[in-house]
Amino acid sequence: MANLLRIAWRNLLRSRARTLLSLGAVLIGAAVVVLFKGFTDGMINTTLQNYIELSSGHVRVIKEEYRKKERLLTLSHPVDGFQGEGYSSMARAFAQLPGVERAFGRLRFGALLAKGEETHGAIGIGVEPAAEEAEVRLSRFIDQGRFVREGQKELVLGRVLLEKLGLRVGDKVTLVCNDSFGSLRAATYTVVGRLNSGLRLLDEGVAYLPLDVAQNLLRLEGGVTEIVVYGEDERDAERIQKAIQAMLHEKAPDRGYLAVPWHEHNAFISYLVSNARAIYFLIYAFVVLLASFVIFNTFLMIVNERKREIGLLGAMGFTQKEILYLFLAEAAIIGLAGSLAGATAGGLITWWLSSIGLDMSVYATGMSREVLFSPVMYPEISAGSVLLAFFLSWGASVLAGAIPARQAARLDPTQALRSL
Repeated sequence: MANLLRIAWRNLLRSRARTLLSLGAVLIGAAVVVLFKGFTDGMINTTLQNYIELSSGHVRVIKEEYRKKERLLTLSHPVDGFQGEGYSSMARAFAQLPGVERAFGRLRFGALLAKGEETHGAIGIGVEPAAEEAEVRLSRFIDQGRFVREGQKELVLGRVLLEKLGLRVGDKVTLVCNDSFGSLRAATYTVVGRLNSGLRLLDEGVAYLPLDVAQNLLRLEGGVTEIVVYGEDERDAERIQKAIQAMLHEKAPDRGYLAVPWHEHNAFISYLVSNARAIYFLIYAFVVLLASFVIFNTFLMIVNERKREIGLLGAMGFTQKEILYLFLAEAAIIGLAGSLAGATAGGLITWWLSSIGLDMSVYATGMSREVLFSPVMYPEISAGSVLLAFFLSWGASVLAGAIPARQAARLDPTQALRSL
C-alpha cells in the first residue's frame, strides 16, 4: 500500500494543472458548505430564539378556545388560575416544576394608538417588567429611554410606530381598545422607551405596557391571555410540557387549558424545525456534488490519457485491485487536501463573519412583520460544521474517483498498450 501511495503522489505531481483544478474544486465546495451551514444555522437559531423569547416561551399555557381565536386577540378566554383564583398562583406553581426557570403572564390585545389626527393599530402587550427583563432582556432593543415600570401608565413603542405617529420619547399618546366586556376604553400613556430592534413586529406593531396597568384598562383583573414558561433551553420543552399537563389534569381538569410547546406555536416554526435543516442539508450535498463532478471528469480524462501506462502496470504484474487502489489513492489525496484546506478556510471566514454579522435587511422588508427574522444575521461556527464539510467533501471526492478507477482497473493490458 505504501508503494501505491508513493506512485499516486508522483502521478499527481506530474499533472499539476489537473491536480490543482480538482483540488480547487474540492476546496471551494468544502468552504461553501461551512459558510452556508454557518449562515443557515445562524438564521434558523436566531429566528427560533426570537420566537421563543418574544412570543411562545418554551411552553405556553393558554385556553383551548383561545387558541382557535388567537388571531382575533380575543379576551374572552383568559388564563385566570386553576380554579379562577388568578393567574399568579398558577405561574408560581409552574415555576416550581423541575427544569423550569421562569413562568410569567402576558396579556395581548388589539389597540389603536392616537396622537392628534394620526392613528395606527398595534398589538398591546401587558408584561411583568421584572420577569420580562430577566428572561427576554427587552431593554437590549431600546435605544432611547427605558423599559416600562410596574404600576406606571407608560408605554414602550417601536421606532417606526413612533415615526408614523410623530412621537418622541417623553410624549403622551392615547391608547384605545375594547375591554374584556366589549366596551370601548381609552387612556393616555407616556412613551418612556423606543424599540429599535430591526424586527418589524417590535419596531412597527407592538406597544408594551405594565401588566397590572393593562389588566385595569381591560377590566381583566387576575387574568392574562397566556402564561409563558421557560426552561434552560428548547430541549427541555417536551419534559416541561408533560409536567405542566399532568399538573393541569390534576388541578384544573375541566378548565380547558393547553400546554403548547414552542415548536407547535405556529406553522412557520414547525416548518423550520421539521423541514428547513433537512432541505439545507440537501443543498450542502448538491454543492459538494458539483465539486466532485470536476474530479469525476478529471479522472475520466486521466484514465483515457494514461491507458498505455495502465497497460504497462498490468504487464508488470499489477492486479486489477492494485490499479483500482492506485486511482482511488489519487482521488483520496486530492479529496483529503482539498477538504482539509476548504473546511479550514470556510471555518475561518465563518468565524470572522460571526463577529461582524451580515446585513440581511433588504430580504426582511418584504416579509410579514409576524416573521421574527433578524435583519443582521450572525453565522454560527462549530466543530460539527467543519467536520461535516470535511467528511462530506472527502467522501464525495473518493466516490467521484471510484467510477474512473474501476474503468482503469478493468482495462485489458494488451488493449491498453495498443492504444498508443
